[in-house]
Amino acid sequence: MASDILETLEKDEELRKKLSKLVASEILLDPEIRIALVEKSLELLATKKDLRDTEGRLRGEIRDTEEKLRSEIKDTEEKLRAEIKDTEERLRGEIKDTEEKLRSEIRETEERLRGEIKDTEEKLRAEIKDTEEKLRSEIRETEERLRGEIATIKDELKGYVDVRIADLQKSMQIGFTVLGIMIAGFALLVGLR
Repeated sequence: MASDILETLEKDEELRKKLSKLVASEILLDPEIRIALVEKSLELLATKKDLRDTEGRLRGEIRDTEEKLRSEIKDTEEKLRAEIKDTEERLRGEIKDTEEKLRSEIRETEERLRGEIKDTEEKLRAEIKDTEEKLRSEIRETEERLRGEIATIKDELKGYVDVRIADLQKSMQIGFTVLGIMIAGFALLVGLR
């Protein structure tokens, strides 16, 4: 039954308001209820002393919390500074190791490349020497071949010139003979006269 009444009050706002007004007017009319209500309210109300005590307690808690937080901040700062220092030292060590490693790699690469340059230079010098010898041999062979060709041409020309000279000499001999005959014939003719 009580649960039905409560359920009805929860559902009906108008009914709740009427009940509240009735209870309030009953409390105001009955002096004993009013006194009990005031006494209970006073127990619940904080006094100035209670407020000062609470304020003092809260200020103490604030100070304690502040000191605790400052201590935590200091500890955290020291811890972080130590971590920073450790990290810095570790990173400096890593930088030094990396630098040494890279310098070693640079030296090895330089030595390797210098070796490759030397090998390439020697190889190219050998190729140049071989090419020079081949070309000199080709020049000698060409020179000898050309000298042979020149000698052959010279011999052929000499033979040709000799034949031509012999032919000319024969022709000149014939010409001189004819000329001698002509002169002798002319002299005869001139002498006959």
